[in-house]
Amino acid sequence: KLPSSLENLVGLEDLNIKGCGKLDSVPDTIHRLKTLKNLDLGSCFNLHGLPSSISSLPLLSNLNLSGCYQSEISFSHDLFCYFPSLMHLDLSGHWFANIPISIHELSKLRSLKLNRCGCLQFLPKLPPSIRELEAYGCRSLNILESNVLSTICTAFKSSNLDIRDLAFSNMCKLKLPSSLRVLDALGCYSLVASNVNGVISKACCVFAESASQDREDFLQMGIPGKEIPSWFDHQEEGNTVSVSFPSTETIALALYFLIENPSVNDDVQPWLICN
Repeated sequence: KLPSSLENLVGLEDLNIKGCGKLDSVPDTIHRLKTLKNLDLGSCFNLHGLPSSISSLPLLSNLNLSGCYQSEISFSHDLFCYFPSLMHLDLSGHWFANIPISIHELSKLRSLKLNRCGCLQFLPKLPPSIRELEAYGCRSLNILESNVLSTICTAFKSSNLDIRDLAFSNMCKLKLPSSLRVLDALGCYSLVASNVNGVISKACCVFAESASQDREDFLQMGIPGKEIPSWFDHQEEGNTVSVSFPSTETIALALYFLIENPSVNDDVQPWLICN
């Protein structure tokens, strides 16, 4: 258990209790830590719940509950009704099938991580403030279900979407937003080849229409595939390709790297050198 004197740390801003496997509860008096901004309870796998008072912490902006897989039993429907300043929430590694619908009330939430939630089947409506959504390894979440598709499209005001390992075959139904700059769909092996090409083409067109003419801008995608789409004019095997560009025009450049047998967990970052 946490010491009762914790409530006296009235100027505390960061509290890291990550990996405390014997911790089974958080004292209700935690609401007295009015200056607390970051709370890390990751991998506290015997944690059975959170006091309702925790949501009234006025400055709490980062909350990590990843790996607290026992605490699902106390995820009440109104758990996320308040949290006035919460911007980053990590619920990865849980066994819940649903997320409390009150998550929509988190008006400042920008980043939501649901990675490796293997039993997650349903996503509620997400707050419009969402900019980053990670849900890789959620193998029970079928993106073709209407509720999931609607949620993803609503959250697609985001600039960063990580949906590695989701089970779906037709991504073309997604309404790609003009704000999208990073899309990670590695591990979505049920995505058929024809749809892969369509997604790439569609995303490039949306990006080209919205990209800034006044500064450098880019779109980065990771999608499973076995061949380079035919509409890429210059294709070479190996590490180099030679292309001539007009010197008097501003151009948009689309590059495609085909990497054999990458691991979903590998951070593959191809190098590009322009001479």
